[in-house]
Amino acid sequence: MTDDHERLAISIDALDVAYGPRTVLQGATVGIRAGAMTAIVGPNGAGKSTLLRAVMGMLPFSGSVRVLGGPIDACRKRVAYVPQRAAVDWDFPITVRQVAEMGAHARLGWFGFTGRRARRESLEALADVGLADLAARPIGELSGGQQQRAFVARALAQRADLVLLDEPFASIDATTERDLLDLLAKLRDRGTTVVVVHHDLSTVRDRFDDAVLVRGTVIAHGAARKVMTAELLARTYGDAPGHGTASA
Repeated sequence: MTDDHERLAISIDALDVAYGPRTVLQGATVGIRAGAMTAIVGPNGAGKSTLLRAVMGMLPFSGSVRVLGGPIDACRKRVAYVPQRAAVDWDFPITVRQVAEMGAHARLGWFGFTGRRARRESLEALADVGLADLAARPIGELSGGQQQRAFVARALAQRADLVLLDEPFASIDATTERDLLDLLAKLRDRGTTVVVVHHDLSTVRDRFDDAVLVRGTVIAHGAARKVMTAELLARTYGDAPGHGTASA
């Protein structure tokens, strides 16, 4: 892993995370490049979501995690986090526009004089993701793909430097997945670092710049086309857990 922290959006060193007696991640070390679109892949229960939650400071850990050059608490307004769909209360009475506005308010604050600007910027973000016509619709009435688009709009309105998405393509069709990948690539092209927990290995080589292979630790990380090899994937998805890390 490079020592040039200025070029890393996320720097993780010797990360250990346990849930009670069960160790989920041990000695995980990885640097995620700023301005890249990175996929985090691995089998179920490998610690992928745990890795994102540790980055967000949502659970206790040992080791070092630096986000955008410092602790997460120093840059939280610059980071957008989209959890798994199962973790969201889709019955909560909030409209699509209000979801996007949450991103604008995270950056602008909640003072009254920012309300008109937040509304304008949230509508612009919804237009960018093709949801302007659904701005007044309750978020729970949208399809899974539309709901994920709304959260991407929230990240756009927040103007986040780093966007973390936990399995955003779960339970959506291939066409919607392609459209979401296009949206995330546009974010990346604007200079945003995009990190995605992803299960569809067939798209990682073609649609992501980098990949991180996880199974209880970081098995490998680097350019997606170099990391997604038969040998490293066998270590990640095989019957026996892999050990150590490798960079490409």
